[in-house]
This record gives sequence, structure tokens and C-alpha cells, in this order.
Amino acid sequence: MDGLIVGTAGFNSFATWANRGVLGYDILRASWNCGYATEAVNGLVTWGHATLGLHRIEALVMLGNDASVAVLAKAGFVREGVLRGYGRWKGAYHDLQMFSHI
Repeated sequence: MDGLIVGTAGFNSFATWANRGVLGYDILRASWNCGYATEAVNGLVTWGHATLGLHRIEALVMLGNDASVAVLAKAGFVREGVLRGYGRWKGAYHDLQMFSHI
């Protein structure tokens, strides 16, 4: 996919008082299973810790999104639990899994 944008990745929010950031990523379905998400997450983790000085990096994942869980596991994230009713979109609340990298 030379020269095409295949998705986005970055930090969605920061809690500067706690040296903490929340990362997120979205990859086009046609580009799934190509390693792009893993490469992006690894880069963000390295940059977040080394350059931004973040102590903790978090990621939230919808229940059932096993591919995203696998990406985070490859990057060394640890699953901490489920945040019940934490997300809201399309008129409904959704449970999200919390992952962290320290």
C-alpha cells in the first residue's frame, strides 16, 4: 500500500499531573493483519516513555476485539480489568477493557 494512508495512531489524551497518556489506533480493514497496528503501538510506547517521559501508557479496548488485545500484548501491555459502562456511542454504553504499559 505504498503511499496510502492505512489508518491513524496517537495519544488521545494526557494526564500530565500523573505522567500518563491514553493511546488509540484505527487501521483500515483492508490493512488488518499486516503489522501496521503493532508497529504503530510499539513506536508510540517507545516515544511516549523516552521522549514524553510518560510513566504509564493506557489503551482501552472493546470486549471481543481480540485482534487489538493481541496487538497490545505484543507491545507488552498488561490487561487490568473491565471498566463497566465506560464508553458511550451510538446511543448506548459499552464496557471497555483497560490495558497499561509501565
